[in-house]
Amino acid sequence: MNILSTAMRWLAAAGRRCPFFPRFSPRLRGCQSLRGTSRVETLIGVLVLLGLGGIAAAILIKQSRYDRTVINPGLAAVEMADSTSGVAAASGVQEAAPPAVEIEGSSEVETRPAAAQKASVREGSDALQILEQVKLPERVKAVGQTEAFDATTLSDKIDGRAEFYLDLGFEQLVTRRFQLVGEPPCSFEAFLYRMSSPLAAFAAWSGQRRPDAKIDKEHPLSYSTANAFYFTRGDYYVELVSSSAAFGDKRETREFAEMLSAKLVGNASEPDVLALLPEEGRIAGSERLILKDAFGFAKLDKVILADFVVDGTTVTLFISPRATEAEAQELARAYHAFLVDEMGAEDGSKQVEQQPGMYVARSLGEVEVLTVCKKVLVGVHAAKQLEIAKGLVSRICGN
Repeated sequence: MNILSTAMRWLAAAGRRCPFFPRFSPRLRGCQSLRGTSRVETLIGVLVLLGLGGIAAAILIKQSRYDRTVINPGLAAVEMADSTSGVAAASGVQEAAPPAVEIEGSSEVETRPAAAQKASVREGSDALQILEQVKLPERVKAVGQTEAFDATTLSDKIDGRAEFYLDLGFEQLVTRRFQLVGEPPCSFEAFLYRMSSPLAAFAAWSGQRRPDAKIDKEHPLSYSTANAFYFTRGDYYVELVSSSAAFGDKRETREFAEMLSAKLVGNASEPDVLALLPEEGRIAGSERLILKDAFGFAKLDKVILADFVVDGTTVTLFISPRATEAEAQELARAYHAFLVDEMGAEDGSKQVEQQPGMYVARSLGEVEVLTVCKKVLVGVHAAKQLEIAKGLVSRICGN
């Protein structure tokens, strides 16, 4: 409104000094000599002012007809409740409100109707039995029922993050609330994600790693934050999340994680990721995953990396499990050809002729060493010393 008033005052003042329409103004020549404006410029100015006036009028009309439920979403629930109670009163039926279920996340607590938490889940699910039968530390007790979610209902529990898990091969999520007895009492929720394979579980763990993660050297493929503990084992990715800022460092938290991890042994559809990575020399917390386009090569996907210390030198080992040994062999040849033919690396495979199936590429003082162990592509990336890289690859393959 202020813009429109100011524009109209300016327009009136300008009209007094210099009329807009020359045929009715004997002062036109004087105005043109002072301002140097033409009819076209004057007309454009008028049209601009009229446009601004129209916009201001539209805003005023829109503001006078706002929807209260948009400005204050709480009103929508109140109005809906009023209309529902009116219908119920007219029919003589009194409806009970659905019970609310408290859901604790990493930083917020929200409530949802209990009915929204139900999901169609296979009977006799391993994940359900694991959370129901896991042995609990002395000061930990279950305080809620086990809940399960499948691909169609996952977003009911973790709205906004469901797509991440579904893209990796999600099968089922089972959750249960527990309480750590003490002063003050500390409640937490266990999230047990069953994935399609150990690699998919590792991908979930790697992709969800928090920036404030504290690596737990005593528990491989695990880390803690102030209020949570995360780990992967077999086909499962596990989160233990609390609202307590000290939960991640509590002794009982690690005890519960150990007892739960023990129940996950033997449930993997394929060898555990840790079984593919040697323990000796591996730097805890360096394990990570590249889902696609590893090292710039489009065909190289699902690559697990970890850093190792060998003879005082840090080297990066990578592995990529494939469906068949033939697929792994073809991928090794294709990646080596990519390095030599497209990236300009020198073919150094003749230096390892005594080890059939091993490929070497040299570039800018670094070497890439590749081989295949059964169905797994194994390599060392950007190593400084060929002998160290060869030795680590051979150790992986048991040569």
